[in-house]
This record gives sequence, structure tokens and C-alpha cells, in this order.
Amino acid sequence: KKLRLATGAAELGIWHWSPQEDSSVWDNDRCYEVFGRSKEDGPLTESEFKNHILHPDDRRAYMRAMAATLDTGARFFFQGRILRKDKTWAWVEFTGQVEDRKDGEPPRVLGTVLDITRRKTSEEMLNQHRERFDLVTEAAHVGFWFCDLPFDRLIWDNLVKEHFWLPHDADVTIDMFYERLHPEDRDRTRNAIAECIERNIPYDCEYRTVAPDGRVK
Repeated sequence: KKLRLATGAAELGIWHWSPQEDSSVWDNDRCYEVFGRSKEDGPLTESEFKNHILHPDDRRAYMRAMAATLDTGARFFFQGRILRKDKTWAWVEFTGQVEDRKDGEPPRVLGTVLDITRRKTSEEMLNQHRERFDLVTEAAHVGFWFCDLPFDRLIWDNLVKEHFWLPHDADVTIDMFYERLHPEDRDRTRNAIAECIERNIPYDCEYRTVAPDGRVK
């Protein structure tokens, strides 16, 4: 009862599947809801799922993941697209493991399924916004950076790294930032950053940068 309450709260469907018999059982209503089916439709067999429900581009990854679970007992994990009964596509996440059974009994995989369509849609929208932002900053020739507090590692895009004469794969720290500043500008910049943090005000500071060979920007 507690397990059903927990999986219900997490909106997890519970299933088990016997590969030798190619038969599956859906142990709660959520499985039917994820696939857009009714109990009268019954659960899907593995063959029906792979050949008619699973997105063609995701079939190979699914079969690799399931084969690894059956061959080695490794935890089963897979994300992919399924065709619901209303002909719409949904993203799902499967997890599972091989059940320990008595000698002579065929193996059985127990697992859960979760509808992650909203999460995937949000991720896709976020990636689109990032791509558009990158295009805008690149076109405007504006560098982008950010960092977490307390100060240590800085996240710079390639344009900012180039300005400081750093390779694109460089890991940037706050100490490296100060080292690349002109000596006459370091204290003023440190004070501006400290005031920004302490008073929660915008950071606006002009400074010169110095290359390893002595060139100044």
C-alpha cells in the first residue's frame, strides 16, 4: 500500500515484463495513462511496443539498454518517445532491474515509467533561447560571463576569453582575472566588485588587460 501511494504521488507507472514469454503486466493505472490506453486495451507486449509504439529513432537505444540489463543485471534506464493511442508523441523515462527469481523460473524485469514530456519540452525551449542568445551576443560582438558566489571559478564565453588572451578551453578563476588586469587598475576593480556584492548594486568598471607578452588592451 505504501509503495502504491509513493508511486502514485510521483506519477510513476509500475510494470513487469517476462522476455521469454514476451508478456507484460501493468501494475497500476498510471501505466495506462502514460500510454493513453484503457484497461480494456490491455498492456502492450514487448514486440508491439518496439515495433509500433516506440519512436523509430529510439528503438536501437532501447534494445541496447534492455539487452545490457538482461545480460549483466545492470539497472535499466531509457528515455525515448512513444506514440500514444491518440496519435500524439510523448517522452517517457523507463527504469528497471532484473528480479531475483527461483531456480528454473524465467527472468523478469520490474520497473517504472514516467511521463517526462513537459520536462523535455522545457529543455528544448531553453536550448532554443540559448541558441538565440548566442546569436545575438555574437552578432553584437558582446562577451558574456557569469560566476557563482563566493568568487572562485568564472564562466566566460569564447569572446571574453579571447579578450584576455586565453584559449577557448581555459578554466578561468578570479585570481587569473586579476592577474590579467593592468596593475594600476586592479585595486579599483577589486573595490568595485566588493561594493557590488556587499551593496547588491550593478557592477560597472573599466579596466585595461595585459597579455603575457606585455600588450595592453
